[in-house]
Amino acid sequence: MDIRLGPGTSCGALANTQGQVVGINTMIDNGLGLAVPANDVAAFIARMETSAAPPTLGITVKPTPFRIGSRLALGLRIQELMPKGKAAAASLAVGDVIIEVDGHFLSDSVDLFDRLARGGVIQLKFLRGGKPVPREVAIALPHYTEGGHSVAA
Repeated sequence: MDIRLGPGTSCGALANTQGQVVGINTMIDNGLGLAVPANDVAAFIARMETSAAPPTLGITVKPTPFRIGSRLALGLRIQELMPKGKAAAASLAVGDVIIEVDGHFLSDSVDLFDRLARGGVIQLKFLRGGKPVPREVAIALPHYTEGGHSVAA
């Protein structure tokens, strides 16, 4: 049986004929209702409950194209900076555009966040006033929770 969904039906439970929740409605695309399976939601919640947040630089960024010679590349413009964050301690500033992580140009905005998850010292290169500036930023190693206790990995 098909059911036509209308506006306002997203973010609710999707139940089968026995009343069991089998998904979470997320959106309607061309009249087709889409949902995330309930077991995927449960697995995500379990992971979030057993692990700490990944390390951060304490910045909010916006993907920004920039030119390096004749090449168009991707940078991450710093929109906001936490005063006591790792980026502020390394003297990065709002308006700087991060262009390299560990000597590699960014291919998408996830590259920086994937590297942060490994912790350690990160080599950043950013543009300030159109000039490239190198900087080392020490990131704490990620922490994992085991049996309610936080453990450094």
